Amino acid sequence: MAEACYTARATTKQQVLDGIDKLTLQTNEHGQYTHDAILLLQKGIQRVLVSQFNPSDPGKGMVKLLDDGDNILTRVQSTDAITAGSVLKSAKKRADELSTTTGKTILPTFTTRTEAQEEADRLNVINQSVIGAKEGVVEAVSKLVGSDITDAILRTADGSDFKSIDDYTLYEVMKVAIDGAD
Repeated sequence: MAEACYTARATTKQQVLDGIDKLTLQTNEHGQYTHDAILLLQKGIQRVLVSQFNPSDPGKGMVKLLDDGDNILTRVQSTDAITAGSVLKSAKKRADELSTTTGKTILPTFTTRTEAQEEADRLNVINQSVIGAKEGVVEAVSKLVGSDITDAILRTADGSDFKSIDDYTLYEVMKVAIDGAD
């Protein structure tokens, strides 16, 4: 994997953190945030995620990370690594499927190892950016609402260790934050 992948992850995490740091979570006289305040924060987080570059879903940024359910962004795992071989195999399979349905010979999009490696690098950068965005939201939300609220999702059942970034969704993190409102 190209070094740009790791730079993309850290850069996106920092951009998301910086964006959410500009938001405020209003609290009452007892220091507790209200349901309306956390929903307002969630809207702000959505705006921050929409502003993140995401070529896999142009114009929508990474806001789908907040969705409940399966989509192109929530499926990304920190251990995903796309190789030139997998790109070539996928391109060939897609060309074969199109050839079958159209009745015409369709050539694969990528035919050389160099082209496939460039595409693999591009896809790996996107995947690592998604992970960075997720890490940024988790860190910012935990800081704003308190780890006593988010640890229910972010820690193992016995509370002794943190879960992997792949073991929870941002929907779950935001749900527990909303449930923790006064």
